[in-house]
Amino acid sequence: MMQSKDITVFQLRAARAGLGLSISELHRKTNIGRGTLSKIEQQTPNLPPSCSLTTVFHLRKFFESCGVSFETPNKISFDVDKSIPDIF
Repeated sequence: MMQSKDITVFQLRAARAGLGLSISELHRKTNIGRGTLSKIEQQTPNLPPSCSLTTVFHLRKFFESCGVSFETPNKISFDVDKSIPDIF
């Protein structure tokens, strides 16, 4: 099982885009700052060192609750039967 910091920026961007969420929508659903989300997504390929483990864990749990699986550092999958919660 991957640890939270093992998630790549690519996976986070792909999960958000795959769910059809903008950064603003992700902010509203997770209460993680827009600036923080933008800063995370601007990094390539790894998460910025300033990104807290708590933030990454919260994002991971949100995406997993939406049916996203982080299988390997370069792969994600979607459970199309899951819905996106209004607020996580």
